[in-house]
Amino acid sequence: MVYINCDNEPLMQTFFLADYGISRMLIGLQALSGQSIVPGKTLIIFDEIQEAPRGLHALKYFYENAPEYHVIAAGSLLGITLARQESFPVGKVGMLTIYPMDFEEFLMAMSRGEFCTMLRTGDYAMADTSRCERGGRTASGEGVGRGGEREPGGVINNF
Repeated sequence: MVYINCDNEPLMQTFFLADYGISRMLIGLQALSGQSIVPGKTLIIFDEIQEAPRGLHALKYFYENAPEYHVIAAGSLLGITLARQESFPVGKVGMLTIYPMDFEEFLMAMSRGEFCTMLRTGDYAMADTSRCERGGRTASGEGVGRGGEREPGGVINNF
C-alpha cells in the first residue's frame, strides 16, 4: 500500500499540474512514499485529495490509461470541493460515503467477535475473566497488574 496525504505533503500542491502521464506520476509516488508500486498488487491511497490541485481529474487517467493500478481517493472536505469543482471525471469515479466504526464494528475488525457477544448479553464478568487470564484489559476498562491488582485503563487500549 502506498499512502499519500495530500494535505501534509507539500509536493502534492504541484504534483498533478505538469501533466497526467501515468509513468511520471508513478515514479513520483514511489519517490514520495519510498515504496515500489506493483500493478494489480499495490493499493494507492490519496488522502485529502481535494488539497491537490487537479488531483481528482488525474483519477480519470488512472482509470482510462492504467486500470491495472488500484487507486482510492478520500477527503474529509471532498463534498465542498466537488460543489465548486469545474472539472470532475464523470463516470470514471465511484463515490462511497464511509462513516466511523462503532465499538462493536471495531471489535469485529480486530477479530474479537466473542467480546461483542459478551457485551450484548451483559456478561461483563466473562469478558473481564477473558481479559484477566491474558493479562490485558477488562471489559469494565480495568487492567491487571503483575501482582494481580487492578489498574485503571480502557479496553480499547490493549486490543
